Amino acid sequence: MRILIMKKNRLEFLNYGLAFLVVSISVVLFLLFCFEYDLQQTASSSYAILSGHILDFYDYNIKTKGLETVYGIFIYIIFAIWNIPLKILGINPVNGKLPIFALYWNKMLLIFFLLACAVCLYQIALKINIEKESARSIMVAFLAMPLMFFIVVLQGSYDILYVLFLLIGFWLWIGENNTKTNVLASLFFGLSICIKPFAAFYYLILLLLKEKNIFYIIKNGIITILPYLLFNVLYMKSESYQTVLAFNKRNLGNFFANSFTYLCPFIFCFIFICAYSYWKEDGEITDAICLCNFMTFAFIGFSMYHPQWILSAIPFWVLAAFYNKKHDGYMLCMLLVTVAYYILFALEPEVNVNQNMFYLLTNRGIGNLDASVFSIDKFYKIKDIRIPYSIVSVGTFLLAFFSQKKFSKDLKVVKVDYKKWDYNKGILLFVFGVGVLAYVIPALLCWYPPKFMERIVVGKDLENNIPSTTTNWVDLDGYDQFFYLKDSIYATKLELSVYTWDKKYNDDDKITITLLNQENDIVCNKDIALKEISSPIVSVDVNENLQGNQWYTVEIKGNSEAEADQAALGVYTDYNKEQMYLCKNGIECNQTLAMNINGKYKK
Repeated sequence: MRILIMKKNRLEFLNYGLAFLVVSISVVLFLLFCFEYDLQQTASSSYAILSGHILDFYDYNIKTKGLETVYGIFIYIIFAIWNIPLKILGINPVNGKLPIFALYWNKMLLIFFLLACAVCLYQIALKINIEKESARSIMVAFLAMPLMFFIVVLQGSYDILYVLFLLIGFWLWIGENNTKTNVLASLFFGLSICIKPFAAFYYLILLLLKEKNIFYIIKNGIITILPYLLFNVLYMKSESYQTVLAFNKRNLGNFFANSFTYLCPFIFCFIFICAYSYWKEDGEITDAICLCNFMTFAFIGFSMYHPQWILSAIPFWVLAAFYNKKHDGYMLCMLLVTVAYYILFALEPEVNVNQNMFYLLTNRGIGNLDASVFSIDKFYKIKDIRIPYSIVSVGTFLLAFFSQKKFSKDLKVVKVDYKKWDYNKGILLFVFGVGVLAYVIPALLCWYPPKFMERIVVGKDLENNIPSTTTNWVDLDGYDQFFYLKDSIYATKLELSVYTWDKKYNDDDKITITLLNQENDIVCNKDIALKEISSPIVSVDVNENLQGNQWYTVEIKGNSEAEADQAALGVYTDYNKEQMYLCKNGIECNQTLAMNINGKYKK
């Protein structure tokens, strides 16, 4: 008995020790990763509620303060309550902006909701007869999930807000089947829908699994939708509120973005899940978790989704992992989905996860490189983005499939096997470590890339930054691009955007690109035949040491008798004259070439 108690105490210590480690790392590192813009807008906008502008909230913020408000009022109410201490201390937005420590305070709200979700998941585990020690392990595993760490701690996603209300609703849903409990569950699901409307998909599946009486289904559905309808009615007459409706419509529209002419795959899958839920007799907790996991697969596999949307799936994945007979295999499958998911959105230029992770640091002059100059897609050399898309889709399907009852243990006897605890703890630590490092290492290379990493040191990534316009010329002649190089580098190549419009050119039609230093010495020179240009991005090898703290010139000369406007250079109209600018025959053009230089910092 004494040995058993010692083992249990050791297990409890390891559980709490790992939880403390994960939480500590999260709280420290979240200071380095912050979506300042979104957090700034939301936190500053919430002050309107504290100033009494509730019914005119949207009009007041947009028309008076110039603050963009795209979320439902419930999110701003939550932030307003959280900001009451700041308001009491006299800390208010100045010109629509809060000081940096106030932003950290607001991001702590997300950490608070994350911890609250972990506690709620612990209570859910206890309610479904999972042993207390195993329930604590579930809580630890939830906090240690790399996707949870990335989306909440690093990215600072608000989706953790609706996940908490979703879990509270789920906790009530699996409780006693009485009117009071059902009404409370419906209300919490309703609050979740107020934050993210697609939470209704999860709720409807759970409702149909539990209720077979049409009258009760309609009654609970009305109760659930009441908070959302109430908030909409309050602001329906507000012109500024239309941006919120448009935002929600666009998000929900993503679920149908991959629809065919006569069939929407997501709707087909969703209807099938709902039908199965309704006709399933005596649905158990494992059925509920399994169906929620299949719901995740439905929108991951058949819709256009944002990275943070997967957050709602993680609690159900973790629960399924602990009652699955092959716990370690299920955890490793989650790791595979985790890494593929992150790589996918690191490679997706429209999401800009890789750049925004260091938005705060780079905008405050911390680090030696603007995050927009380097992209994680240079780290993950995957040419076909369909590969990580496929891995994520297949992975979410497998996680749903193996959460079925036939692959599960008896929930009444789910407990930690002390003999296997060290092994399982190792699996958990491995999943957490590999998953987090898959994010952090490439991101750190974005912020302070080491010497061996070649990256863009001057200009923008031409693939992800389409030129604002093009030059208007006859003969590709007389263009001089000036740029200032702050640090000494070893330059590897120069890239330009050149458009030939697929026209036919003679063998002699060419463009000459010459790179000159401050003393007008030629660094490199290259002739490019216009007929050989098949891509808008033209590359010129440099392979020279360039000294810092001086101006360089890129001369563009043409030799072409082609018709006017058959070829052009891409240019940006937004530019910093102190860094780069373009001249035509010695006259400044109020533009800059769509150009970059790749290289390595010598230091």
